[in-house]
Amino acid sequence: MSKKGKRPVEERFALPHIKNKLKAPKMKPPKKSKTSTRTLLQQRKEDKELEGKSRVIQNPAITEIEVQLNAKQEQFKLLQNQARNLKAEISQKQSQLEQIQHNILKTAASYNTLSSLKKTLSLQEGYKQIAKEPLLTSPTPKKNPLSKKAIASIKKNLKSFNKN
Repeated sequence: MSKKGKRPVEERFALPHIKNKLKAPKMKPPKKSKTSTRTLLQQRKEDKELEGKSRVIQNPAITEIEVQLNAKQEQFKLLQNQARNLKAEISQKQSQLEQIQHNILKTAASYNTLSSLKKTLSLQEGYKQIAKEPLLTSPTPKKNPLSKKAIASIKKNLKSFNKN
């Protein structure tokens, strides 16, 4: 046991890390808050009461500001709707433009095909004309200056030209 004024034996012979555990922790007095909980509760009650009353009795400047705010919010909603409508209209116009471009390309392709067909027809007519007319360089005109083989080769060339 320990005598009056001396530490207990466990504390005197204990290792330093155990000594710290054996000592009782120092109790610090609680910090005083600036506002007590009682005043906070009262303030909350008063705030709740004021909320209900503030809806009834309001400052006219605040109500005017709220009215202006509501008007601005309505204007904002209208502008948002207009923006959505304009976006939809733009996308519709873009699709129409793409369709028109596609039609133009189709027309150009068909025009190119028609012009190539006209060229081949004029070539065929030219060959027919040559076949009908006698050659000017030949001393004696022949009835049919082109043989069947020559006509076949010309037709063959025309077909390959049409493909190209």
